[in-house]
Amino acid sequence: MRKLHIILAILWTVCLPTMAQEQEILVYEGRVVNTQGIPIKDVFVGTLNTNATATTGVDGVFRLELPEKGDSVVIAKRGLQDFRTYLIPYFDVVFILGQNGTSWLPYRDYVEKMEPTAKAYLEKGLNFLTEEGGQDYNKAFACFFRSACMENTQAMYQLGRMYDEGLWATQDYQKAIDWYKKAKNVAEANTRLGTMYEEGMGVEQDYQKAIGYYLTATHQGDTIEARKRAENLYARNLVERPKEDDRILDIPETSAQFPGDIYAWLSQNIKYPSICQEKNIQGRVSLQFVVNKDGSITDVKVLRSPDPALAAEAIRLAKIMPKWKPAMQGNKPVRMRWVLPVMFKLS
Repeated sequence: MRKLHIILAILWTVCLPTMAQEQEILVYEGRVVNTQGIPIKDVFVGTLNTNATATTGVDGVFRLELPEKGDSVVIAKRGLQDFRTYLIPYFDVVFILGQNGTSWLPYRDYVEKMEPTAKAYLEKGLNFLTEEGGQDYNKAFACFFRSACMENTQAMYQLGRMYDEGLWATQDYQKAIDWYKKAKNVAEANTRLGTMYEEGMGVEQDYQKAIGYYLTATHQGDTIEARKRAENLYARNLVERPKEDDRILDIPETSAQFPGDIYAWLSQNIKYPSICQEKNIQGRVSLQFVVNKDGSITDVKVLRSPDPALAAEAIRLAKIMPKWKPAMQGNKPVRMRWVLPVMFKLS
């Protein structure tokens, strides 16, 4: 029998402090799938030196807590050969473990590589929802799930819809909300989230959150259902209509632009915190800010960071940035919310 190759996807890394030893702990979340991108559950993942262990779930995901420096990892499953590799403290890394050795590539490259397969599973799942395709909800769910594990957000939206409408197993609003939130760049998903918050379906009724999702859906292209529901909330005086000048768009017609190569600018101006150099702490800081109509930067905050010192440096960089070219909506400058990854890597 041909031995099954396994792909181990390290999705992200964050640092958490431990009270007992007062040291940083790296938390690795990864995914194990086969070369077709199908998740493999019940795979044992463990380390040789720190005795950290985990088992993959139905989505192929595992979680390990390790000291700062990586440790040799063993992956095992009944019927499969044991593999060993080394975890490295980078974000978004995919390890490809096979019979002839181990290699790795950025997770975004893995997702791009699997994109045709993800789209194929999505189309197959949609076909199973129709009478022409046999209307098999179990097979549709399986196809959408496989596609979603390859980061296809349309498939994530379809999974949310199946839980929302009870098309697969029992109706479950909470699981529907979870999948809708993962599909945040799909207009229909945000419209459904707005509806659920407006009507209190699976969540506490919250008109302010509802209007936020409706406005996001409108900016993403759902200008009929989302706009109609938003106008209804305004007409009933349940929320205040935002002033045109105060709007912050996530996806305007024309995005804001940095004057030049932003990554070259970051490289020239970054000051790596000495304490992080000493502890060999590196990784990605997810920085969020608003580009105003005059190109200035405000509302700076950190969404995720491997260390507080790195977060502080990323904030400093945002505050000294030159003015951007503002985003445009209908030939008028508008405010835009921007998320920028700032990489800290020691050579």
